[in-house]
Amino acid sequence: MISEYIRELKRYTYNELKKIFKCNNQILNSSISKLKEYGILKVVPYTKEQKDLSELNNEDIEIASIVDNDYNHYFVFDYVGIISINGIVLKIYPKYIKKDNSPKKQMKQVLKVIDKFNKQEQIIKIFNDSDYSTSYNNLAVCLYFLNDYYENGLYNNELDILEENGSGEIYWDKTINEAFTLISDGCPYYPSVYTKKRINDEYSFFKKLHETIVTKCSNELDEADLLDLFDITQTYLSETELEEFGDTDYILYRLENEMNIQFNTRKNNLLKMMYAYIANKGTLNELEHLSMYGTKSFNLVWEKVCAKVLNNHLDVYLCNLPLNNNPYKKSDGKLIDVIEKPKWVNKDENGQFIHETATLIPDTIVISNNKMIIYDAKYYCFEHTRQNLKGQPGIESITKQYLYQLAYKKFTEDNKISNIENYFIIPTETDTINYSGFVTFPILKNIGLENIKICLISAKYMFKNYLDNQIIEINQ
Repeated sequence: MISEYIRELKRYTYNELKKIFKCNNQILNSSISKLKEYGILKVVPYTKEQKDLSELNNEDIEIASIVDNDYNHYFVFDYVGIISINGIVLKIYPKYIKKDNSPKKQMKQVLKVIDKFNKQEQIIKIFNDSDYSTSYNNLAVCLYFLNDYYENGLYNNELDILEENGSGEIYWDKTINEAFTLISDGCPYYPSVYTKKRINDEYSFFKKLHETIVTKCSNELDEADLLDLFDITQTYLSETELEEFGDTDYILYRLENEMNIQFNTRKNNLLKMMYAYIANKGTLNELEHLSMYGTKSFNLVWEKVCAKVLNNHLDVYLCNLPLNNNPYKKSDGKLIDVIEKPKWVNKDENGQFIHETATLIPDTIVISNNKMIIYDAKYYCFEHTRQNLKGQPGIESITKQYLYQLAYKKFTEDNKISNIENYFIIPTETDTINYSGFVTFPILKNIGLENIKICLISAKYMFKNYLDNQIIEINQ
C-alpha cells in the first residue's frame, strides 16, 4: 500500500499527483473524481498567480472535466487528516508547515488535536456523506475499534455459575428450598450450601468475533503505515478468520439478536460497529473505496484551540468576571450578551414591529488585571517583510476586529477598563512567539480605536497546551 504526505492547499500539477499516487491515468482520474465529489480536492487554473497561494477563494475554483495529463489546472487538497483511496493513503498536513515534506511528529500532534476537537460532537462517522452518495468509512471504524479496545477491553458477557459449597456468595433461596437441612434446638443447619458467582464467558461468539475484528483493523493500519501516526500499538489477538464464524448473513443475524437483548450503552455501540464492519466488508486497500479521518475546516479547529488555550471569557457570566468591584448579577447574562443585536424595524396597519437578528461573535475575549484582550484566530500563512506582504487578513477581518472593540466600548468605560489590546493570532511551524508588527486603519484610529497587533505563534505550542488543558496568556 502506498502512503504519502500531502500539504494542505498546495498547488499540485497532474503529473506531480501521478508521481505521488504511483499509478496510471485511469486510477488517478478515478481518485481525483472521488476526491472532488467529497469536496476534498479542488481544481484551480494553472496560472502564475495561483502557484504560490496558500488560500483558496471560491471564485478561483473551476468545474472542469478530468482529462489525462491535464496541463491547464492545479489540484488543491482542501483537507487536513488522513485519506485512503484506491489503495493509496494520503497524510495531509496543515498548510503552515513548509520546511518539512514528511512532518510525522507534527502530524501525530495534529491528529490528536482533531480527535479531541471531534469528540465534543460525540459522533462516530461510520459513513462519509456527500451530495451524491454515502459510503462506508473504514478508516474511522478501524480507529474506533482499536481505541475502544485499549480503553475498555474486549466485549464480554458474564455467566452466572451455581455450585455446591463453592467460593461464591451463598444462594439462600435455592439452599433453603433444596439443600439437606439439620435442625438442632430449633435452628436449621446446612451441611452443604449452594453458591453462585459471575464469570466472564471466555468462549462467547461475540468476544471471539471482537478479537478477530480488532486484529484485522490493527493489521490494516499497520499495512497503511498509520499505527505509529495514531500512537497505536500493533495488536494481535486472534488467528481466526471472519469466514470461520459463518457466512455474512449468519454473523449479522447473531449480532442483531445480541443487540436486541443488550442494554449496556458501550456494548450496544460496539455491536453496532461490528455489524457495520461485517455488513460493509470495506478495507483500506479496496479499489473505488474512500475512507477519511480529519476535517475540511481546520480553521475552526484553530479557532477552538485558541479560544480554549487563551481562556475565552465570552461564555462566562458577567458576575464571575475578574472585574474591580464587580457590579453584575447572574441575570445580567454573559460577556457575549453585551454585544447588542441588530434590530429590523418596520410598520404595518397594526403599528411598528421589531425583529432582532444574529450579531457579531468574536473568537475570543479575555478580561484580566483590568485589561481586555480581543483575539481573532486567523488560519493564514502570513509573511510580512520589507519587500513583501502575503497571506494577510482582509479588510473585512480588520473592520470586524475594530467593531468588536466598539461593541464593548460602553462596557469597558463602565468598568474603568482602560487597557485594551487587539490581536490577530496566526499559526507558524516555528517554536517561538513572534509579535510581527501591527495593523493600523487611520480612519478608525481617529475615533480612539487601538492598532491590531499581529502575533505569529507556534502551532505546536498551542496544540500542546490544548491537549494538556493548559491556559496561557499572551503579552507583548
